Amino acid sequence: MQFRGIRITTGRAAAALALLAILIYGNALGGGFIWDDEYLYLDNPNLLKETVWSAITGGNPFAYMTGPQAYTVYRPIQVLAHTWLARLTQLDPFGIHLASLLVHAAGGVLVFLLVLEFASLPVAWITAALFIAHPLHVEAVAWMAAFSEALAGCLMLLCLYGLVRGHRISDCGLRIADCQQDAKARNPQSTIRNPQFPWLAAAYIAAALAFLTKETSLALPLLALFFVGWRRAWPLFGLAAGALALRWKVIGLASAAIPHRPLWRHIHLVWIAALQYAKKMIWPWPLAPEYSMEHSLPAWVVFAAVCAAAVWLAWRWPRIRLALALVVVSLAPALACAVFFAAHRLAQDRFAYLAVLGVCLLAGYAAASRPGLVACLVLLLVWSGLSAAAVPHWRDSETFWSHTLRVTPDSKVAALGLGYCYYSTKRFAEAERVYRQALLLRPNDPDLLQSLDAVGKALR
Repeated sequence: MQFRGIRITTGRAAAALALLAILIYGNALGGGFIWDDEYLYLDNPNLLKETVWSAITGGNPFAYMTGPQAYTVYRPIQVLAHTWLARLTQLDPFGIHLASLLVHAAGGVLVFLLVLEFASLPVAWITAALFIAHPLHVEAVAWMAAFSEALAGCLMLLCLYGLVRGHRISDCGLRIADCQQDAKARNPQSTIRNPQFPWLAAAYIAAALAFLTKETSLALPLLALFFVGWRRAWPLFGLAAGALALRWKVIGLASAAIPHRPLWRHIHLVWIAALQYAKKMIWPWPLAPEYSMEHSLPAWVVFAAVCAAAVWLAWRWPRIRLALALVVVSLAPALACAVFFAAHRLAQDRFAYLAVLGVCLLAGYAAASRPGLVACLVLLLVWSGLSAAAVPHWRDSETFWSHTLRVTPDSKVAALGLGYCYYSTKRFAEAERVYRQALLLRPNDPDLLQSLDAVGKALR
């Protein structure tokens, strides 16, 4: 492809995507340990002791966690990834952040290669660039504890690309057979391997690793149906079943216990989370680790209209179905998990890591025309700016919790986190102010009262 006399190759386009990721998220390399990072890396004596065998067979691979959640997750590849990062970097935050950035950049390149299998180079590049720049990815890239989200997403993309590439080669079987016969005629000693095997092997290995990295990857078999069909995707269902069986064997649970609520309440929570994800994927600002889940009536009306329009578009234009399937199917595990979470944590940015691809693909289709390409480039600039502006919020604990309280004023976790930052640095008056403001929204909360009492003793 030529652009203003410059020959654009696949390699150059992929390198430009990697550079884009570095430009947007490079500021994250200076961030430190915040929130779960401290429990995972600094206060977890078992992390450096983990081995492949102990991670796979351990009854409680997340020993650093507290409470019931520690016994309901089984993510051996995630544990091993954190262990190897800790050993390789000697607990240097720069190295861990660099690994997150590189994995996200690799995910963007895989998006480009995947879309290039069924779309033009401009459409594939714009889709991948928007995927890299989307602000919802800031949490997965800038927060060390969320490294597994980008890792699982990258593995899922590698699986889909391997399946599409492998079966595309397989579909050309007659042409491959002719090439083999021609080569044999020229050189009877030559041997030609079936070119589809390496790609399919890489796809299945990536799928197995993804299933053992994060529960959200269980959407992968359904996604594969839209890319290669049932006849070629069915092995992934077997791998997913094997991962669930291994989980059951090790921790004795298929999932966490569902809280006792009426059925209508569970459905309501799922729809609240779906609306929140839809809002943030289309209008990704402001960003925070927790959000207020109170939605106005106009928001619900717009959401219903968007859902109806999406169904109509999918019915009219088949290529739109793939983009919408990427959104809906990728979000399905996160929406199902919404019934387990507290009110403020029904929807979290990092859980939409792969679902964002559907929105980016819809926008990327417009790049086939010149006006659409200009609009996509403007959108890319806007999203890149928003992401670059959001990265510094994850720099240190005080900045992180202060920003979270501005976005979600009634967040108890943020109030406790910011108050502790002030308390630990002997800024007792500021800690008292934070706790008292939080108590106005949550009167008689025992955790806030206990923290306020500790500050009062320090002031006396």
